[in-house]
Amino acid sequence: MSGNKRLDQEGFLLLEAILSWLILVTCLMIYIPFLINMTVSLKNTRNEVELARIGYEQIQKTLIDEPIEITWVTGGKTYQITEIKAGHWKGIRVYEKEQELVLQMVAFTSTTAQ
Repeated sequence: MSGNKRLDQEGFLLLEAILSWLILVTCLMIYIPFLINMTVSLKNTRNEVELARIGYEQIQKTLIDEPIEITWVTGGKTYQITEIKAGHWKGIRVYEKEQELVLQMVAFTSTTAQ
């Protein structure tokens, strides 16, 4: 009788099943909101990095006096780019819907004395 249950052993109780189910549900209730927040945070951070990358590339173009690109399409998103010139500094403004990045660069000009 090695494969049969002995008479003094009890089976899996309903109470044990409910308790393990409650533990599982509690863990999921903690984990799912955390996972959703991390996904939203990842999306926002990815967009911020993309804004910074585009701004860096465009500010490099202004350093060597190349024209900047007005629009930039990457990852299915369209970014608008404008050049800012005010007095002794110039810069780049990159924006996409609700997010905006402004990079300012001081433009030093050399003059020769006569």
